[in-house]
Amino acid sequence: MTLQQVLFLAISGQIGSGWLFAVLTAAGITGPSAVFSWLIGGGVILLIALAWMEVGAALPRSGAIVRYPYLTHGGLTGWIMGLTYWIGNLSLPAIEALAVITYLGGAFPGLDLLQVKDGVSVLAWPTGILTGIGIMALFYLINAFGVRLLSEANRWVTWWKILVPVTTFVLLFFAFNSSNFTVSGLFPSGGGSVFETVAISGIAFTLTSFRGVLDFSGEVVNPRRTIPLGTIGCILIPLAIYVALQIAFIGAVNWHDAGVSVGDWSALSGSSWADGPLLHALRASSFAALGAFASVLLIDAVISPGAAGYVFLGVTARVGFGLSVHGYFPRAFQKLNKHGIPWVSTLVSFAVGCLFFAPSPSWARLAGFISTSMVLSALMAAVCLPVMRRHAPTLPRPFVLRAAGFWAPAGFCAAAALIYWAGFLTLINLTVLIFAGLAVYGAHYGPHRGWFDAAPG
Repeated sequence: MTLQQVLFLAISGQIGSGWLFAVLTAAGITGPSAVFSWLIGGGVILLIALAWMEVGAALPRSGAIVRYPYLTHGGLTGWIMGLTYWIGNLSLPAIEALAVITYLGGAFPGLDLLQVKDGVSVLAWPTGILTGIGIMALFYLINAFGVRLLSEANRWVTWWKILVPVTTFVLLFFAFNSSNFTVSGLFPSGGGSVFETVAISGIAFTLTSFRGVLDFSGEVVNPRRTIPLGTIGCILIPLAIYVALQIAFIGAVNWHDAGVSVGDWSALSGSSWADGPLLHALRASSFAALGAFASVLLIDAVISPGAAGYVFLGVTARVGFGLSVHGYFPRAFQKLNKHGIPWVSTLVSFAVGCLFFAPSPSWARLAGFISTSMVLSALMAAVCLPVMRRHAPTLPRPFVLRAAGFWAPAGFCAAAALIYWAGFLTLINLTVLIFAGLAVYGAHYGPHRGWFDAAPG
């Protein structure tokens, strides 16, 4: 893949379901200061990504993020980071399919795709969940026919995915009401909520998709140029779009149409706008052009998350491939079809990913957990880089990070801060997952390492 192709694959992941829901979720947590949350999130993700650029360019491998920890820190660390990253990736295609269904269900209630549970719209059985499985099956078919088809199809889709959000925030400025920024103050929930919003609103979930450049790095041309430029580009381009979109959305909030009191930002997440915030913002405007463009936005509510979903399924398949290379998963995960795709890993990723529909989740409930699991594995580059420099000093490095002694620890601290901002409940869920994974690791590696016999007696 060329620089443009891999850059567009990553941007396709960045501008998926996040652009449809994150602006309302962020505003619902911290109000107008959500704009600062995006800027802080962008800075934090850039710090995390810097170390990955050197490591990724030095060893471009499919499923790269789960392979470096094994090489630098051994089997146990590689397993913990690989498992959390794989599970986080498994849920990504499902959350993108969920976004498609949520927008369609909100726009066409007669389809019976959604039901309200504890004040939140979730997938309905059987219509909503079966629709989600059908969308996942489409993601699988697109991936099964090769990375060239995937990247070429995605190129044109990504142009659409950039154009529609840009047009949306431009049009929303015609309905802009500057008093929305002052009606309850710039920080209605306090300054601390600005940081919490980065972790749980979908900001980190959206921007961490830069890792797609690394997970496809074994299939790119000229890694020296492609990986650094692709990584930086797929963070800065979506970040600029999201900041403008957040400003426009805050100014375009119509309190009466949303059915909440003026200035009550926290009520937005449970309002009538929750199923399609941008769609409702456009339709609530008195400008006819904005209402007409709402139809285009509804089409994009299928295309944007759909395109991100098939990219994420491809990433997940390569993560499973990488875990198999290091012996964590069965060797069958390395089997390739005639198009060079790890078809067993892709099939397993599809099947297990569909299980995330079982608890009838909402978009917001999945986004926070996914963000934290991704960030936990992403912090490893900061410690992989100095280990590789010390123990593999002759390894060719097409890209060298200057002042790595400063930037690598800074990236580690940035990732740790994101995990901390996610809150106690998310951390507990992630910790339980890690300890459960340790039991699997012991059972799998114990006999292999001679710790105990495979069968008692």
